[in-house]
Amino acid sequence: MLIQYFNLQSASGFFAHLSNLVTCLPEDALTGDLHPNTLTALSALMLAQAQEMFVQKAIKGKMKDTIVAKLCVQAEDMFSDALLKMTKENVKFIFDRTWLTNVRHFYIIFKGAHFDFC
Repeated sequence: MLIQYFNLQSASGFFAHLSNLVTCLPEDALTGDLHPNTLTALSALMLAQAQEMFVQKAIKGKMKDTIVAKLCVQAEDMFSDALLKMTKENVKFIFDRTWLTNVRHFYIIFKGAHFDFC
């Protein structure tokens, strides 16, 4: 599980780095998938998914409820941030509706889950 976490974290950094690189290019030279806002949204999504893995590990490892609750709050914030970035006007056409729905569901799940562990 640790390898998958680092892979997601590396992917997030890769998308963030690409986002910084493409800002030097003219706007009309970019396709939708290489738009800085799209790359920023993908970076946020990778971080949120990595946090989800930490929450799962904490639950399976029977960590203290307060720690799991804090991890759930962080996951909620990260999925909220990813959803906000994925629904920007110039980006939302890139993502399939099922992706937006799944990210919204994970946000709701973690929003409620931290109350279970308080």
